[in-house]
Amino acid sequence: MELLQCPCGDSFTLEERRAWDIGPVCSWEDDGHDLGSLDDSSGCNHGLTLRQGRENFRRRGACEPAVAEYVCSAEERHQYRHEARE
Repeated sequence: MELLQCPCGDSFTLEERRAWDIGPVCSWEDDGHDLGSLDDSSGCNHGLTLRQGRENFRRRGACEPAVAEYVCSAEERHQYRHEARE
């Protein structure tokens, strides 16, 4: 199965988009927000916008500090393909 790119962490970790899957790399719950809706609040991600989640991931390694303990380790991240997006 080909994995799909997470809108927050940019790693290919999702089996299906918009299916409420939680990315193991960034811990973002994929509720359908994408780069075209960066500033829309995401209820399942505690009100964060995708822009905030992406910035938190860039700075802290998780979409929000409260879930940092649930993301995979740096070594485990290497198993997923990653392509940075704007």
